[in-house]
Formats: sequence, structure tokens, C-alpha cells
Amino acid sequence: MAVAVSDVVLDPYLARATDPNADQVLDPYYKRTGRHTKLAVSWQTKGIVRDLATHLRSITYVDNLSGAADDLTIELEDRNGLWSQEWRPEFGDTVVARVEADGWFGDEPTTSLRLGTFAHDKITLKGPPLVASLQCVSAPLATGLRRRKRTHAWRGVTLKQIATDIANRAQVRLDYQANAGPAYKNAQQNDKSDLEFLIELCKEAGATLKMTESTIVIYDERTLDAGAAIGDISLLGGYVLDWEFEGDESERYGSCHVSCFDPRTGKTTHGTFPPDGTTVPGLDPNGQTLELVIQVSDIGEAVARAKALLRNANRFANKGKLTTVGDCGLVAGVIFNLTDAFGFDGKFIIARAEHHPIGGYTCKLDVRRCVEGY
Repeated sequence: MAVAVSDVVLDPYLARATDPNADQVLDPYYKRTGRHTKLAVSWQTKGIVRDLATHLRSITYVDNLSGAADDLTIELEDRNGLWSQEWRPEFGDTVVARVEADGWFGDEPTTSLRLGTFAHDKITLKGPPLVASLQCVSAPLATGLRRRKRTHAWRGVTLKQIATDIANRAQVRLDYQANAGPAYKNAQQNDKSDLEFLIELCKEAGATLKMTESTIVIYDERTLDAGAAIGDISLLGGYVLDWEFEGDESERYGSCHVSCFDPRTGKTTHGTFPPDGTTVPGLDPNGQTLELVIQVSDIGEAVARAKALLRNANRFANKGKLTTVGDCGLVAGVIFNLTDAFGFDGKFIIARAEHHPIGGYTCKLDVRRCVEGY
């Protein structure tokens, strides 16, 4: 049922608990698109979508699998200067958003997506006519997790212990689903933020980090890629609006060799994956070798790092971009079977999902083929 939108300008920072229209609004373009997409947004715990409705140009939600925080951008018409002046929000304000829409993906389509909890960290104004973009990020601002640079030597601790210390210092939760890993002899954090440093360590260890809902989530990407597909996406099935796929053999390696020189002993530690004479499914024994010089403490760590970094380097040898009819179930980390794909058929994972629920709900997906066998 359509939600009536008042023409009366209301202060978005005042609670209106008795207002039945305060917690959600339809996509104002729904009559043109035919899809009833509902949107709910609260700013500093106050429902503001009724006020957004008469100004709303677009909303963009970006869900990243790893390496970057999720973000939310609300673009508003601001000819009267309300959002840039009188209603201008404070940096660090808490924003919570949710989208509801009919789904099509999977056997049991998802009809609701909680976009998450965000902190407002940037405003952009452009014109004429005047337009205000309110940008929000999922990584907490006040903790210094993203912005404060640190120099620190971590000795005799595992990746899990480092992640625990960083989460405690930032006063956020840690959801650790990967192997703890061997203890680092000496891991150097040189003028890097805690989040930047932790992402780097996870990459070397074959783990993936995601920052969401004031929680640092770390998991084993091999386990994720080995999961079962929960649905099919056909390039010819009517739900894909446009697409592009790429297979690049220059981004595929058959092995990885890691070396580390210790100036104190004058010795160099080497590690190679896969070991000479070993055949691993998915790897070309005659393929090029990825050569890396990184800090390791022994041969075992060198081989483990070589395996993780080889996998990381090969992840995007087969990748693609899709624009689809919007679906709340198309989020980062979802695995699907790609069909009718002109030779690219197979199991893929969503690495980045960009949701545009206003003006006709669409999703823009960055996907890659799942890496299995090592």
C-alpha cells in the first residue's frame, strides 16, 4: 500500500512516534517502475524518511566483501538549503537503514535487507541546482580505527591476537572465523592505521576482513569459496540488465615463491607453493611464478604465506560486472551459479554489491570465479 507523503516540512531530528509514516516510505518513482520498494532510515534514532521523500534523488549502498568498509550515500535536492544549513547533520551521527522489496534470486528470495549501522563522515554539495550528498561509513569514526596512523612492532603473537587487541582498542566487537595462524616473530606496523594494517595481515594469511555493524569480521576465504551456490543467475534470464566478463591469463600464476633475507644471520629463508613435483587442481604446473619478498620467520611460515598469496593473486583471473534487477539477497559473499554465460559459466562469488533502491531498484555487482583446490 502506498505511503502518503506530506508536503509539510518537518524537522527530521524530532521524534514522531505516533506518525504512521515516520518509519518507511515507498520509492517515490514506484509508479514509473512498477516495483514497490520500501525504504526505512533513522538518523540519530529518529525516523526521517518522510522528510527525505520530498527531497530524495538517490540512495546508494555499497557492500564490500573485503578490504573496504561498507558505505551509504543519500543524495538530496536542496534548493532551499535545508540539508546544507539548518538541517545539516553532525559528523559522527549514527544512521541505520533498511530496504524491502520483492525478490527474484534463489529458491526462497530475500525480501528485506538491513543495510546496517553507519556513521556520517562526509557531506558534498554541488549545483546549480543545489544538491547535498550525505555520505556515511560502516567503520566507527571516533575510535581512530581508520584514521589514526600508528607505528608498532608485534612480536610472538598470532593474527587472532593482533585482531583482538585492535578490536579492544577500538571498542568494537571481533567475529573471528579463520585459523589463528602461527605466531609472528616480528610483524611491523609502520605508519598505518589499525584497519589498514589488519587488512594487510589478513591478505597475507589468506583471510578476509569485513567491517560491519561496529564489528570486525575475519574469516577464511577458502572456506567461503568452497560453499554451495544458493541460486542461479542467467545472463539470458531477463533479470540481468547488462554485463561484462573478463578472463585474463596474465593475472593467473601456477606457483608462488617467497623469500626473506635476515641481515642478522646473513641467511635467506625460502618457501614455495605448490612444492616441486606436486600437482594441485586449478593450478597450471607450467604457469608463471609469483615472486615475493616478505617478512617470514621460518620455512613453514614462508610456505603458508606463499599459498595464501598465490590464491589471492589468482582470485580475479576470471571476473565480471553485472547490473541486475534489484534483489535484497544479492550481497557480498553470496555464491551463485552463472549460466548462459558464453563460456564463463560456473560458480561465482559477489565481491562487491552496490544497491540503488530509488528510481527503479537495481544492483551493480562485481563478481569473481570461486577459487577451489588450494
